[in-house]
This record gives sequence, structure tokens and C-alpha cells, in this order.
Amino acid sequence: MRLTRRTAYEWDLEQMDEHGDIIDHSFQDKCPTEPLPEDNSVALVLVKSEAEGYPDDEASYHMDHRTWAYVTVDGRLPETFDDGSKVPVRFHKEFNKARL
Repeated sequence: MRLTRRTAYEWDLEQMDEHGDIIDHSFQDKCPTEPLPEDNSVALVLVKSEAEGYPDDEASYHMDHRTWAYVTVDGRLPETFDDGSKVPVRFHKEFNKARL
């Protein structure tokens, strides 16, 4: 049996405390449309997770890499994740549609 790699994407609204530490997450399949608070207490981020395992054994999959693309203070989704990999075009389209 051969190892395979899976990639999953999800949006996360990270709630921050007054020190900028993440205190809660709200993971979503689609980009949220609600406005973000102006006080920077919530950050919107696209999370890319990669897992490796055997296709015939779901329990064998384990996440071995995660990277993030934080929406900038001027409201843009970056072109790349923090590891330098490209954010797929479909997420830019989804983000632009949801945030208008």
C-alpha cells in the first residue's frame, strides 16, 4: 500500500484577547460574510492542512503540515500562505465575493 497526501482548506475566525493572543476559533467551510470588528479582536485566516496516510485506512492519516494566510489589515487575502505556497485562485474569488 502506498502513502497518499491530502490537502484541506478552511476559513478561521480567530478571536483575540487584549494582548493579541488567540482565545477561540470558529472554523468554517465558506468564507464568512459578516463584517470584522474594527478593534482587531477577530482575525480572518485561510488555513491549509496537509495530511499523509493510506487510502484504505482513514485512521492512518495524520496531519503533518499546516500553514496560514491571514487577511491583511487593509482587507486583502495574500497571494501566498506563510510558508510561501500559493493561495489557490478559487479562494481569492470566494473571498472577494464574500467580503463585498
